[in-house]
This record gives sequence, C-alpha cells and structure tokens, in this order.
Amino acid sequence: MTELMERIKKHFQSNELPFVPAEGQNAIVTVYGSDYGTFKVYIKDYHPVPVLMIYAQSPYLVPEEKKLLVSELVHKINKGLKVGAMEFEYEDGSVHTKTSVEYSAIKEYDDKLFISLFAIAVNALEKNLPDILRAINLEGANQKEWSQFKQAGAAKYLTIDYSNN
Repeated sequence: MTELMERIKKHFQSNELPFVPAEGQNAIVTVYGSDYGTFKVYIKDYHPVPVLMIYAQSPYLVPEEKKLLVSELVHKINKGLKVGAMEFEYEDGSVHTKTSVEYSAIKEYDDKLFISLFAIAVNALEKNLPDILRAINLEGANQKEWSQFKQAGAAKYLTIDYSNN
C-alpha cells in the first residue's frame, strides 16, 4: 500500500472503524449505514497519477426495465452536483457516487481532507438515492419495504470481521 493508504488505514484503526483491504488493489473497503441501507465504500489511491478516489455504492440494483429511466435521472442529478459525480453502471444496474482529489500538490496529508471526501461521497448518495428508488417504483417505501426489495445479493456485499482490524 502507498503511504497515503497507510495513513488512511491508521485513521480507520485509531477511530476503531471497520475496513478490509481490497484484494490486489491499493485500496480499502468499508461500509456506511444509512436510512436507505448499507453503502459499500471503496477508498482507492490510483497510480501513477496521484489521485485519491472514494466511491459510495448503493445496495440496490436497478431492474433491467428501469435502466434507461435511471440513466437519465443520474444525468440530471449530475447537472446539479457541485462536487463529485453520481455514476450508473448500465451492465449490472449498480449506482454509486464518486469523489476524488489529485493530491500531488498537497504538501501535508490531513485527515480532514479524507473525511471531507468521504462525507461528500456518502452524503451525495444518501441525498439522491430516494429519487432513484422512486424511479424504480419504491415510491413512499419505508425501511421495511426497502429491506424486502431485491438488494444486490448478500454475498456481493461486504461482511466485515471486526476482530481483524
């Protein structure tokens, strides 16, 4: 792992936050609990370009018959976003938000930068997910109805062993 990712790992460890390394990548994965389910969050340091990226992934998949509608909705949401981006993976129906920063000009790492990027990613997803859920016919759905909705397969989602961190 790069020095930046080691510092981010230390931030998670010192705050007793769960994470796992992303196998074969310079990244870690964690989860964020929301009223709309549990978001899987990827934190990745891309090289050779020094870019820190944070993705927050929705636990819901868009059904085939709603993909065009959600694709258009994500486009409209992006027009209103000032920071970061919402992305829709047409092939698998997943929706996520992404924030990033090119950090080569940053002289000294500060946890506040990482915390801000993390918050932007999860807050953008949390804010816009209700519109996406309405688009896939979960209008007025409550937490129980959302939990009954076909999520992106329990096996695909992160199970964190808290004792290893």
